[in-house]
Amino acid sequence: MMLDADTCHAACDAKDRRFDGRFYVGVKSTGIYCRCICPARTPKRVNRTFWPSAAAAEGAGFRPCLLCRPERAPGLAPIDAPARLAAAAYARIEAGALEEQGLESLADGLGVTSRHLRRVMNAQFGASPIEIAQTGRLLAARRLLNETALSITEIAFASGFRSLRRFNATMKDRYGAPPSKMRGRKALTRGETFTVSLSPRGDYNIAPMLQFLGVRALPGVERADGKTYARVLKWGDALGWLEIGMGPKGLALTLSENLAPHLRPLVANVRGAFDLDAEMTAVDAHLATDTSLAKDVKLEPGVRVPGALDGFETSIRAVLGQQVTVQGARTLTERLVANYGAALERGPEGLTARSRMPRARERRRPQRSQRSACR
Repeated sequence: MMLDADTCHAACDAKDRRFDGRFYVGVKSTGIYCRCICPARTPKRVNRTFWPSAAAAEGAGFRPCLLCRPERAPGLAPIDAPARLAAAAYARIEAGALEEQGLESLADGLGVTSRHLRRVMNAQFGASPIEIAQTGRLLAARRLLNETALSITEIAFASGFRSLRRFNATMKDRYGAPPSKMRGRKALTRGETFTVSLSPRGDYNIAPMLQFLGVRALPGVERADGKTYARVLKWGDALGWLEIGMGPKGLALTLSENLAPHLRPLVANVRGAFDLDAEMTAVDAHLATDTSLAKDVKLEPGVRVPGALDGFETSIRAVLGQQVTVQGARTLTERLVANYGAALERGPEGLTARSRMPRARERRRPQRSQRSACR
């Protein structure tokens, strides 16, 4: 989405949530950059500069606002065709792709050269892939510093830095203060969990999502009621759990502390699974043009499409659910979990086992009678 200055100025004056995360406002008089919905007094028009990404704003020397917290902004989720490559790369970078692989591998996975990818990212977001990744690490660190009681060392590695020294130096260079000086004002108590907030784009109606997940929830693995959804999750070598519900600033994502090193990819997956970046204003407006749907849209705006936290698990559940009822599919999946699952040592009430779908090398050889039945 290409935004002109007049549109950006109008969005700032109106604090229009439709543009939250679409661009950032650099304030020349203070040297900070904000979301367009920042609750602070709107800066004078002459002092505003506009940037297509947080990385571009920080590259120009602006520091993130401590009031509107740019790290909480919704994802960009651009949908126009010229930006699809940049959007796909941005999503993978936000999920920590450059921590797991280099730029060449990322570009190869997208079917382009690294040179072309750099050119597209610079044109779309005003920053290179490396700069976007660095800003993503810094903003993830700020989130953890302000919202958790994790140690500085744990935050450094959880946000994607490979050394504490590099983390301290980068934070001081970019923000003018070491991480120890950037803790939130509210004292946080160290516990077995931590909670971060996720901002949806536009209206968000969580009730239909929870109802959908509740019908399909696997006992011991998932739990969904009228307010929250919780599940056991294995990410990398870490076995933990997460819980999602509505909070005062959007969705509240609570994680067991052992999942902290995987915060960035987990946040990206949760945003996708709960459809937080959908253009709901445009979606609801389009649906409202259908007379048979207009009444429903008016009564329940912001209904999202459920996604998945684990693609492999979802594909297995989809196969098991072919040509059977939802209850039948759940029964079959429960049997699979009973055979291959493992106990969760400590978790919320109702979560006792993890869903461990067998990978190809783990599958048991079928008995003769089973092979005959398959024929």
